[in-house]
Amino acid sequence: MDSVGLHTLPSLISEFRNVGVDIYLAGCSSNLIRRLASSSGKAALRHVMFPSIHDAVISAVRARDYAIWAEDVEKETCL
Repeated sequence: MDSVGLHTLPSLISEFRNVGVDIYLAGCSSNLIRRLASSSGKAALRHVMFPSIHDAVISAVRARDYAIWAEDVEKETCL
């Protein structure tokens, strides 16, 4: 990934999240992880980076399940 991609990726992830699309990065090389951390700050991408596709899928499923649960709780408390 070139320097433009390194600087664009965090804002791209943020823009997609604002419209309800989550992006997950899985299996990135250690070199790419280092470059992303140094260019955008580790905290900015920590929640979207996973060591494997399996870990990313587990996170996506948990996020979806939590959203469904939170919606159900909100419906029950508004009766």
